[in-house]
Amino acid sequence: MNSNASEIRPETPKILVVDDEPRIRDACRIVLEEEGFDIKVAVDGSQGLNMIREEHFDVILVDLMMPVLSGFEVLSVVKEHHPDTVVIVITGYATLEHSINAMKRGAFDFIPKPFTPDQLRTVVAKAIRYNRALQDIADTKSRLKVMVNRLADGVMASDIDRRVVLANRAFLHMIGYHGE
Repeated sequence: MNSNASEIRPETPKILVVDDEPRIRDACRIVLEEEGFDIKVAVDGSQGLNMIREEHFDVILVDLMMPVLSGFEVLSVVKEHHPDTVVIVITGYATLEHSINAMKRGAFDFIPKPFTPDQLRTVVAKAIRYNRALQDIADTKSRLKVMVNRLADGVMASDIDRRVVLANRAFLHMIGYHGE
């Protein structure tokens, strides 16, 4: 097992590869299964979106130029309905315009075809570390909010524009606020 993958466990990340080229799908599946990931493949964007409706994926690798639904369309739907899913665009048409367009639509990274197994491992490992970091931040914020809400003393926090972003029950009681 590659050292990139060993750094990103404990839970096995679920990855979907959406590409109309069998050799690319199979190569991605083989390389990523060797790393211990849970891999599913889709032959086109339509099948990929159906699979995404049925289960959550941590990372989606999607080809830009496919028949039926393009990778751009898949990317847009994924980011709208699953903003926590990391999308990596894979394509043989690696132009600056395509990469900018993909990033504007929410792609995490861009990998041009042909790519080596090491390039694939590296970009997927980076995506999973990023996803885990975001989850850690969300978990920390959630734990902090619970702790603050349980304090007997009043606590209020504001943002840079002096808007209240957090106020515990004790603070709300102190100021006589009775709403939510």
